[in-house]
Parts: sequence; C-alpha cells; structure tokens
Amino acid sequence: MTPQEREERIRKLKQFVEERVPSFASACKSDVDVLLLDQDAFAADYQEDEFILLGKATKYAGLFGRAQHNRRQQKHKPFSTN
Repeated sequence: MTPQEREERIRKLKQFVEERVPSFASACKSDVDVLLLDQDAFAADYQEDEFILLGKATKYAGLFGRAQHNRRQQKHKPFSTN
C-alpha cells in the first residue's frame, strides 16, 4: 500500500466513524486517555454491521491515542462451558 492509499483509508475511516457515531468521535478527540464502553454500546443484539462499526470505532480511537475498555453489566448470565 502506498502512503497515499493509507492516508485515503484513514480519511475514509474518520469520515465513517464521525458520521455514524459522532459522540464517540467527539470523545476520542477530547482530552481523556481512556474511553469506557458498555458491552452493549455496539452490537447489543449481535448485528454484523454493528460488529464492523465497533472494529472501525476501535481503530479510530487508536488514531487519537485513546485506550478503550469495555465493561459488561450483569444483565445476562455469563457464558460457561460447564
């Protein structure tokens, strides 16, 4: 990939996230070091497009040097292999 292609991909990623989750994008641009997301902030009902959005949002946060932590509320019984 050329540097120009990389920059174009980054530009498209930024545009995508800023259009679809503007509050998340604003948080990434703020002066916080860590973003805390509830587990159900994205893909609460296991939608494929939301998983893609989560991945793109994670990459977007990294562009701004933000760590991202997810937390789980005890709404559902935890998965067990027992």
